[in-house]
Amino acid sequence: MAPWIRYGGHLTGWDLAPATAVIGLGQGMALPSLIGAALSHVPPERAGAAAGILTTTQQFGAASGVAVIGAVFYGRLGDVPSRGGSVSAMVLAMVIDAVIVLAAAGLTLLLPRRSAGRQAPVAQERVAEYTEAVH
Repeated sequence: MAPWIRYGGHLTGWDLAPATAVIGLGQGMALPSLIGAALSHVPPERAGAAAGILTTTQQFGAASGVAVIGAVFYGRLGDVPSRGGSVSAMVLAMVIDAVIVLAAAGLTLLLPRRSAGRQAPVAQERVAEYTEAVH
């Protein structure tokens, strides 16, 4: 049963804490891999600039998402907030958030794929440099 149906207007932040912790752990495990994959094609001399652009883009995306979902939440909440109205507004905001996440996940299927045997150009250069240094 969904928490907002079971708790209604009595839903508290502590009721949402376990789910929030799981989300945080998932992001903590996924983001380093995502950043590594995004920067794997970047030559070492441009890695700093690329990391800065990536971080800026992530921050802009997060701020924009908070602004949009916050606008949905407060638009639904109305002028006279109530506890039940807050739950209703949160449900709508989270449904829209879930739809956006699913759409973004679907769009990742359109990203170019690399075959399993093909390495990134930077990785190939590093392997070649290591091989030359060893021999």
